[in-house]
Amino acid sequence: MGEIPAQAGRFEPTIPPEARAIISEWLRGGGYDAAIAQIAAEDPDLANQ
Repeated sequence: MGEIPAQAGRFEPTIPPEARAIISEWLRGGGYDAAIAQIAAEDPDLANQ
């Protein structure tokens, strides 16, 4: 049903802390939203993917 079984274990992030900080700042600063808007404007077929 899409659930992770309890015996699946603990999730350990593989992204280094420095990269996580950069990604978080990009998200907070609107970079992700701007990229999505640009992609949708350039290729409308991808806008609903």
